[in-house]
Amino acid sequence: MAGAATAFGDGAMSNSIADFKKADLLFVIGSNTTECHPIIGRYVRQAVRAGTAKLIVADPRTIKLAGKAVIHLRQKPGSDVALLNAMMNVILTEDLYDKQFVAERTEGFEEMSATVKNYTPEMAEEITGVTPLRIGCWKAWKSIFPKAWFATAGRCLRSGRGMRHLSRRCGRRRPTWKRWRLI
Repeated sequence: MAGAATAFGDGAMSNSIADFKKADLLFVIGSNTTECHPIIGRYVRQAVRAGTAKLIVADPRTIKLAGKAVIHLRQKPGSDVALLNAMMNVILTEDLYDKQFVAERTEGFEEMSATVKNYTPEMAEEITGVTPLRIGCWKAWKSIFPKAWFATAGRCLRSGRGMRHLSRRCGRRRPTWKRWRLI
């Protein structure tokens, strides 16, 4: 897990399972969680079944969790980073991020902001196949569910470009989804 080791200093899971129980919105991308991480998958399914969390899945495949999701974003294979960049564009444009958290706990925010500025939902639709309306819906979900949790694994870590993909995702995830500090 070179990507995770480079981004977090360790190749293992970088958060606790207890974080799943605190989240009110779970966003899963690049992970067939029920197949590859059955214990985590069980926690996700339990939270959704109990009504304590909603689920958004971004995966070109119809994985088991997609059937439990309120939204299944079926992006084109290989377009995860473009989808995340477009979502980040919406979050920055609509000022939906925690500025204090960014100032205290992130690096390279200005460079990341400049990169995602070009990834409008309309431009990303050409790459991902996901409509701007579905990309922009993240804004509404994020405002309704402030304790969002973002899961990424499997495909992004094991692909030939896994380290680059994870490094890109981590840079965008920290300021937005408050991964290390749930409210």
